[in-house]
Amino acid sequence: LHQKVLTHDVDTFSFTSHMVGHHEICFKNLANVPRRVHLEVQTDLAVKDYSEVVRAEHLRPLELLFRRAEDKLSDISAEMEKSRDREAALRDNSEAIANRIQWFSILSISVLLAISAWQMVYLKSFFRSKKLL
Repeated sequence: LHQKVLTHDVDTFSFTSHMVGHHEICFKNLANVPRRVHLEVQTDLAVKDYSEVVRAEHLRPLELLFRRAEDKLSDISAEMEKSRDREAALRDNSEAIANRIQWFSILSISVLLAISAWQMVYLKSFFRSKKLL
């Protein structure tokens, strides 16, 4: 839980989470006047600090741009792989549901045909017993 009291009309607050999951952001106005809040949430590469990488590897500005582009490409590639995995799971789920629906419809038709045949036999015997046929 992080808390910061904002004192100025324009103030910033940054928070870096190293854990994946659901995060909640709450605002509470302690003043008697209405306040306007502008919330900007940045994730992943937008907040990555490259200053340590520049110092450790002695990168020039062009090399830094290439490193950022490489990181963005790897992030995009990982996101596409996740998307493919989600699509495959959804496709498998959809095929399983379609298979269940197909078997349910076959069962329904079979039950209806069996009931119709039984009804025909029963009515035929009923009308014969009443000597109407």
